[in-house]
Amino acid sequence: LSQADLDRAQHALALDFLKAGLLDRAEDSLSKLEGTAFAEQAHLALLSIYERSRDWAKATDIAHSLLDAAGDDAGRVEQRAVPIEGDQVKLPGAVAGHGL
Repeated sequence: LSQADLDRAQHALALDFLKAGLLDRAEDSLSKLEGTAFAEQAHLALLSIYERSRDWAKATDIAHSLLDAAGDDAGRVEQRAVPIEGDQVKLPGAVAGHGL
């Protein structure tokens, strides 16, 4: 498989873990997406995990990295946040369908 296909599979696996509530496995899988085309989506999902688990130090670090990466486009980051309500993960459109 190409690296892009491997990254896509890793992303899909991470989202499946997230949907199943396996936050530790989701966090590990999402961390492996650093430096890939899925890095921003992974950071958004990690932010939600850290907020849910009340790990404010990690949440702050991820939020700062997202804002730094967004630069002048910081509003886009806020619009694409991945809220977790109860046991339900609400994913943005492209993320929910495992799309690109």
